[in-house]
Amino acid sequence: MPEFGRALRRKFRLESGVDFLNHGSFGAAPVEVLDAAARWREQMEANPDHFLRDVLPGALRNAARDLGRLIGADGDDLVFVENATTAINAVLRSLDFKPGDEILINSQSYGAVRQAVRYICERTGAKAVEPHVAIPVDGPEQLVHAISERTRLVIVDHISSPTGLVWPVEKVVGAARKRGALVLVDGAHAPGQLELDVPALGADWYTGNCHKWLFTPRGCAFLWSRADRKAMLHPLAISHGYGKGFTEEFDWPGTRDFSSWLAVSAGLRFFSTRPQPVSVPPVPTPMTRTSILPPVSFHSSSAVVFSWTSGLAGFSNWLGCTAPGSEARSSFALSMAPGIPPAAGVSTSSAPRWTRIFRRSIDIDSGITSISL
Repeated sequence: MPEFGRALRRKFRLESGVDFLNHGSFGAAPVEVLDAAARWREQMEANPDHFLRDVLPGALRNAARDLGRLIGADGDDLVFVENATTAINAVLRSLDFKPGDEILINSQSYGAVRQAVRYICERTGAKAVEPHVAIPVDGPEQLVHAISERTRLVIVDHISSPTGLVWPVEKVVGAARKRGALVLVDGAHAPGQLELDVPALGADWYTGNCHKWLFTPRGCAFLWSRADRKAMLHPLAISHGYGKGFTEEFDWPGTRDFSSWLAVSAGLRFFSTRPQPVSVPPVPTPMTRTSILPPVSFHSSSAVVFSWTSGLAGFSNWLGCTAPGSEARSSFALSMAPGIPPAAGVSTSSAPRWTRIFRRSIDIDSGITSISL
């Protein structure tokens, strides 16, 4: 195996033999960040009442300010949540939808978001509008044309989960503003992959995960709100902070382990001091409209994916892996250690070291990793 990644590998608790490339689904926190979270838990257990009543409020706001500096936002305009799905549900449940209102998503939207919108529509009589976004995409028109006077909320990905599509959020927001629609950006995969100035996007709300590309423990995400939209939002768990303002309502959802939120500062330090990436070597056959973030990092929520045939062998040789045979044509492959069973619903090729990671044939056929509009 090449030296690529070996020095950094020692900073994680990955078991021997696993080539972990699928950081975009559940992430993997470095040892030093897990240790930081453990220290927060130890401090809490040493004196629970003092910690939760006296230390926690200020510590959470300090962590929010640290995160705010990365995304270009005021720390008082963001709160911590379990994950982006939680944040999106909080926004949906906070708004007063009525029969005839429309919630605009699209065929690239994340499955959990689609289900949350479905739930809200079934309870309120609102309508989900989901235009099909054909691949490849030349602009935002396929989504923007679906915004109407009845559109109450537009939910748009920053980086889409199925294909890594990078949406031009500012253009979508501008079109929504002209129709009087609110905009929620699902930035689950953006923090750590894109340079962010969240307020400059012009959206009403933005959510992003920290456990993916910012190296925090799982259970750490944020919800940012425009200052004049904060009063519209409430957490899913209404607790003692109800009616006391945006941060007080979200900062105390009830007794829980807050260490993953507090460890965000350690994750950000690891992110900011990581070694500079190496250059990706030339690939024999170019990919179609893709954007590579070296090393082996892509605008893709699933893993390292490729859409070529002969190029697959070249890249796999660079990784020190064995490329699959005839099944590689137009497929997406993820390097895994031999003997590791695939996840439910994932089909494997004849080569045991490779696993196709997209569950739907439309994803495989698209042959797209990242499309920047």
